Amino acid sequence: MLIEFPRTGSKNFAFHFQCFVEIGIFSDNWKVAVVKMIPKPGKTLTKAESYRALEEEQRYKAAEQEKILLEEEAKLAEEAKMVEEATRLAEEQHIREEELLRLD
Repeated sequence: MLIEFPRTGSKNFAFHFQCFVEIGIFSDNWKVAVVKMIPKPGKTLTKAESYRALEEEQRYKAAEQEKILLEEEAKLAEEAKMVEEATRLAEEQHIREEELLRLD
């Protein structure tokens, strides 16, 4: 659609579209979608199993990515705790060594 606009028209449309997205105002016509089935390669087009549900596949991938991110965050949090503990122990050791040096 934007390709058919003149250069200035597509810039104006893109600007207005960006404003609508930022403000959250959408025409009712923009809320209507046409769903097209995408067949799996090499499958018979007359069977339902021959088509993939992209939304479901995308949701699954997003959930997997979210799971990986949560696992990574948990690992980082655990590593941060270990670093804090090691720093605390090193500081305590340093304080004990300084106290021993003062006693001598």
